[in-house]
Amino acid sequence: MFFSLASELPEGAEVRLLLQQPDGDLPVIAGSPDLPCVAEAMRCLPAGRHVLGLLSSRAAKPQRLIVRAIPEIQYCGFPGASPYPAFGRYDWDFVSRHILPNVNTIIGSPSGPEGAAFHEWRQRGGKWIIHTGVPAMHGPPITPQQAEQYWLDASRLEGHVADAIIADELFSDYNPNYPSWTEAVRRLHLNPDFQGVQFYPYCNTLAYGEQSTDLVRGVLDQGGYAAWIRYIAEEPTEAMARAQLRRWLTNELAD
Repeated sequence: MFFSLASELPEGAEVRLLLQQPDGDLPVIAGSPDLPCVAEAMRCLPAGRHVLGLLSSRAAKPQRLIVRAIPEIQYCGFPGASPYPAFGRYDWDFVSRHILPNVNTIIGSPSGPEGAAFHEWRQRGGKWIIHTGVPAMHGPPITPQQAEQYWLDASRLEGHVADAIIADELFSDYNPNYPSWTEAVRRLHLNPDFQGVQFYPYCNTLAYGEQSTDLVRGVLDQGGYAAWIRYIAEEPTEAMARAQLRRWLTNELAD
């Protein structure tokens, strides 16, 4: 959800927007004279009824509140680093200043000191998707139980449970482990330890094979999403770029 609160705040005035929850109010916006008169925030919330509370000092004058449903706006690849050493690492300090105010979802698998970012982001109401792999993609046969345990373990990060995991990546090519992966998705949905966690597979031409189509249907039936992958290069002309986008993002998905 997207929240925008416009207020007139003279010296000493304050205003706070809170999301009321059973285990305590979640701060959404805190306004003061040294901050912009229009404050914005995003929070990932489950479907259903939610209650907002607005607290303000006597001098504060809240003027306009906007609440809108929005999709996931993702930052993918935390922590990361530029291939050019002079640009340094895209660490938590960097993304907090330059990226996080504009997104509501992070994809990444931090560890060590950067693992604390996971907890901080979740406390701020953001969504965290842990990046993981596909067990035995090029290996020996795997059982549904083994694939289930692999993805269940991936949903934990230093004692925290992710909002989702994203498996990198699945193809439409024949693979003898597809039935096990498909059954593992069904088992995860029924596993109490996976409740509240979504499953996203990265999809590269995924829906063209019978085996991969069955897996995609299983993911969607369990409330997950298929993350469609296309690496789009710059085209010489706008017309060619539009044709490329239409071919990859419209025609292929329609098929």
